[in-house]
Amino acid sequence: MMEKNAKIYVAGHRGMVGSAIVRELERQGYTNIITRTHKELDLCRQDAVEEFFAAEKPEYVFLAAAKVGGIVANQNALADFMYDNMTLEMNVIHSAWKNGCKKLEFFKCCIFLIISCNFLFLFIKSSNHSDTVKILSCTSHNLVKS
Repeated sequence: MMEKNAKIYVAGHRGMVGSAIVRELERQGYTNIITRTHKELDLCRQDAVEEFFAAEKPEYVFLAAAKVGGIVANQNALADFMYDNMTLEMNVIHSAWKNGCKKLEFFKCCIFLIISCNFLFLFIKSSNHSDTVKILSCTSHNLVKS
C-alpha cells in the first residue's frame, strides 16, 4: 500500500486516463503527486527523463502518457506513433528502475468510439495497488472494446 505522502509521478496527467488517476489519487488523500506537461518534460528525450527522475526520485509511477491522434492520424503515421510511444515508455520505465522506483503501473490502451455504439461506459475501479480505467462499449453488433 502506498503511503499518503509518497512521492507519486503521473505521466500523462492531462489525458483521459492520467487525469482520472490524478483525481482518484487526490480523492483518496495522496498529497505528493508530481506532474509535468509535455512542454516541461519531453518524455521522448532520454536525457531530460533521466535528469527528472534523478532529481525527483518518485517512489511510484503511473505511466499513462502517449502520443495520440485518432484513427486517421494513426493510419497515416503509424510508425511515427509507435516509435514515439515506445521511446517515451522505455525512457520512463528505465529511469524509474535506475532511480529505485518501488512500483510502476503502465497503462497502455487504445480507445475507439464506434458510431453505431448504443452504450459507452467509463468505469474507474479502485484497488489496493492502483487505479484502472476501462472503456466498455456495447454496440448493436455485439462488439466489445477494452
